[in-house]
This record gives sequence, structure tokens and C-alpha cells, in this order.
Amino acid sequence: MQNKRFVEADLNREFSIDRLKRVAAVLDGNGNDDAASASSCDVATEFCSTDEERNLMLGASLPHEALRAREIEALLGPKILAESNTLSSSSSHDVDGNSVVPEDEGEEDTNPAPLADIVIDLHTTTCNMGISLIIPEGDALMSAAAAYVMHSCRAKYGYPHVQILMHALPKRKHRMNLSSCGRHGFTVEVGPVPQGVLRHDVVEKTEAALHSLLEFLHLRNLELENEKDAQTKEKDEGASRHSNVVEGDATDHTPPTTTVLDRLRRLYPGGTVPC
Repeated sequence: MQNKRFVEADLNREFSIDRLKRVAAVLDGNGNDDAASASSCDVATEFCSTDEERNLMLGASLPHEALRAREIEALLGPKILAESNTLSSSSSHDVDGNSVVPEDEGEEDTNPAPLADIVIDLHTTTCNMGISLIIPEGDALMSAAAAYVMHSCRAKYGYPHVQILMHALPKRKHRMNLSSCGRHGFTVEVGPVPQGVLRHDVVEKTEAALHSLLEFLHLRNLELENEKDAQTKEKDEGASRHSNVVEGDATDHTPPTTTVLDRLRRLYPGGTVPC
């Protein structure tokens, strides 16, 4: 029986800008200095009647993972475009919902605003990493989400081995993993589990982390909507949000609103998360 190689490249290393552009260049038939590549492009152009057939012929020379990464990033991102764009229309927000300056403002970039607000990537690993939450450096929203997920997995689900890991690559265009296709990226890595084995306890740990993350996002979205409604009401009525203040009394009798971020600040008063 002939030995076949089923995996040619790590899919989660194919999402860097350089690798995506290289695949796009091969499929477009340009940017190739190699004579064999140029010859393949000429043959594909001559014998293929449609662009789809041509891409299939050219793609045969590329690793399957590289082609798949190009397809996925086009759906979730995209991270690259054929024409040059600026990021002026893709400003993000910090954990409190405030607008922040795009990371590459002032630089020519081919990164448009991603279609996906957040990409959650679920992994298993052979390493004894427990529940590992991997987030990019400089993303305040994902940092708060990771702190919430870690506390929830420990306190609500009873999993003590939970840790937070941070990528030292703040700009999404420099990251090569799947979660970098979205505006925000969050990776859950759970182990140990042998390759080719499905363990129910690992699945349950992954579900606990995923449910906790979705809970955080749901609560945060509700709070942002409430804040927007309150600001709209203030603007329309021209009055203070604290409408229960008695005339002549400077005391606000409205009970304070507790947000998910307030709960995190009480859990970690020093601002340091034990990860």
C-alpha cells in the first residue's frame, strides 16, 4: 500500500498576509518568478474555459491547507483585497464601547473591515494545557472576555486548570492563525488528548469555555444596547439619566447598574488577572 501524505501544512499557520497573498498570486497568474509556475499559468489559461477550471488547475500545485485558508479568510475577513484600501472605515471599539484609532491608520493597507466581528477557534492538543484561552495582545474586549471565561470555568463549572495566553502580535495582519480573520479573535485550546481520540471530558471542558464566552458577549451586547438607549433618551428629553432625583435633593436614589465589567473589577480589584 502506497504511503500517502494527507496533511502538507498546518492550516492554522496559513492565514498570514504573506501566505495569503502568495496563494492569490498563484491563482491570479502573476507575481511568480519561477519559470515552471509561469508555464503552468500559461497552460491553465490556454486549456481552461472558465476561471473556476483555471483556478482548480493552478491550485493543484498548492497545498490543500493553503487553498482552504484562502477560502476561509474570504468568508470571514477578508484580510486581503486586490485593490488598496485604508482602514478609516474599520475603526474598532475598546472594552467600554469607545471608538479607538485603527492600528494601521496612516499606513497604506490592503486590510478591509472584516465581515466577522469575532472568530472563535476551538482546538484540542496533545499537551497537558488544561483549558487554555489564547487572545491577541492589545485587544481589551478579548482580554475582558478571557478573564470572564476563566472565572466562569473555575467557579461555575469547577475546572481549576484554566489559563490565559496572549499572542505578542497586536496587529491582525501579522497573525497567521484562523482567528485573525475577524475583527476580534479568541482561541480555546484544551488538552491533553491523544491524536485521533474523542474524549467526552475534553468536549465538556471545551463546551464550558465556549458557553462562558458566549455568555460574556451576550451580556456585553445587552449593556451596550442599554447604554445607547439611555444616551438617546437623554438627548431627546434633554434631561439627566437619573430621573428619580427629587427636586431640591442632590441625592440620586436610582440603584447603580452592575455591568459584567463591574463584576470583573470586583473579582480582580488590582486589575491583575491570575492567569
